[in-house]
Amino acid sequence: WNQIKADRLGIPIKVLDDAETTVAGAAMFGWYGVGEFSSPEQARAQVAYRYRYFWPQTEPELTEEA
Repeated sequence: WNQIKADRLGIPIKVLDDAETTVAGAAMFGWYGVGEFSSPEQARAQVAYRYRYFWPQTEPELTEEA
């Protein structure tokens, strides 16, 4: 799906390379809730993120015709 978006929009698409983003978000709020961090933003800053990039694979001329 992300490759299709990149191809149709003609721009790179950047997504988190993790299937469990909901669990990670819940953990961050949990850390905040028990006082481990002073804010959700501080908890978020402590997590290392990996991203996956989808680059357009079609020529711009072909994208405009479709």
